[in-house]
Amino acid sequence: MKILLLDSGKGIIPFIKEILKQNKNNEYYLFMDHEGFPYGDKDELYLVNRLKYLLNEFNKLHIDLLLICCNTLSNIYLRNRIKTNYQIKTIFELNLANLHNNKILVTPSLKKFYINDNRFIACNLASSIENDNLTLSIQELKRLTFIKDKLILGCTHYPLIKDLFYKYLSCEIVSYESDFIAKIPTSSTRIFFGREYEIKIVKKYFPYLSIKTFSLS
Repeated sequence: MKILLLDSGKGIIPFIKEILKQNKNNEYYLFMDHEGFPYGDKDELYLVNRLKYLLNEFNKLHIDLLLICCNTLSNIYLRNRIKTNYQIKTIFELNLANLHNNKILVTPSLKKFYINDNRFIACNLASSIENDNLTLSIQELKRLTFIKDKLILGCTHYPLIKDLFYKYLSCEIVSYESDFIAKIPTSSTRIFFGREYEIKIVKKYFPYLSIKTFSLS
């Protein structure tokens, strides 16, 4: 099966980790939309148009399944249901299914989709993680130390610093990339594809991972 993983940036890394951990063998195309990053501070019109453009571009790869790893873009897709020639699954649906009375940490663009008493906003955390700004990430986390309930990480960048969440927050931390990957099928062989940008970033986390190149041009 040909599967494309879409995120705005490094939030794709925890999903690759789960693919390797769970031995999910497929033909994977990795797409980090650095041109659109960060999604969390963009208005809805921009995000809808950006998503339509990307979905059309992905037709060139003849994929079978698109995994929208980014919560912000997942929400945009679910609210607009843009038609494609391939299946689409989103991480956002898992977060909603597990929300119940739990708290969730989200980017600014998602704040209006959760009631006031169960969501918290991290304005700069995704950007600080993407840019490897550890100091700013810690500053953002220190503003959240009052949270004592179970906290869902509502941005795919956040699990990249889960160890810091445990260090600075006294609450249970959960994210659902493992459950998300568990739901996809598997085949006999596993191949990863990426553009030069994805290969450069992913190799920092998985230096021995073999990644072939692809282009949408």
